[in-house]
Amino acid sequence: MFYIFTHNDLDGYSANLISEFYKLKTKIVNVSNQNAEEEILDFLIDREYYKYDFVFILDILLSKECIEKIFDYSMNFVILDHHNYNYVLNKKKYNSVYIDTNECAASLFYKYLRINQIIKRNNLIERYIEGVRLFDTGKYLLTSTQNKAQFMPEEINKVFAIYRENFPEHMTENFKMGYILSREDKKIAKQLILML
Repeated sequence: MFYIFTHNDLDGYSANLISEFYKLKTKIVNVSNQNAEEEILDFLIDREYYKYDFVFILDILLSKECIEKIFDYSMNFVILDHHNYNYVLNKKKYNSVYIDTNECAASLFYKYLRINQIIKRNNLIERYIEGVRLFDTGKYLLTSTQNKAQFMPEEINKVFAIYRENFPEHMTENFKMGYILSREDKKIAKQLILML
C-alpha cells in the first residue's frame, strides 16, 4: 500500500487520477507548497510511514533540511519532482529522489509505476499525462502545432478547476468511455478560456 503526498494543482491531482484509474491501494493527501513540509513532518513524527510499502512525495518543493529529515527517519520514501532545486542532492544517499525538469510529477509517477511493473501501459492515460506535462511545464505555449487539439492542455486544466476533488472520478469515467474530455467538457473549457 502507498501513501502519497502530492500538490493540490492539476499535476498533483493527476496522481489521484492514476491511482483511481488503476485501483491502486493508496492514501493520498493533496497539499499546498505552504503547508506541505508541516504535513510531512507530522507524518514522520507520528511514525505513520511504517504502515506503507512506499511513501511518495510528488510535485512539492521541499527544503534540503526537510529532505534530510525524511531520509533520517526512513528509506521507504520516493520523491518525484520536476522543480529545479537550488542545491545538489547526494545521489548515493538519496537514491530514491528523481528530478527531471522536462517532466511533470504525473509523468514521473506514471513512469515509476510502469518501470516497477506496478501498472500496465495505457495509451489514453499516456495522452492525458502528456497534456498535463505540456501544461504544467508551459511547453504547450511553445508548440507551433495548429490543430484542433492545440488547447487540449489548457482545456484539461479548466476541467480540473471545475471538478477539483471529483476530478479523478470524472476523468476515470471519461477514460472508460474511450476519451479524455467529453464534448461537454470541451465546450465548458473553451468558454472559460475565451473569458480570459
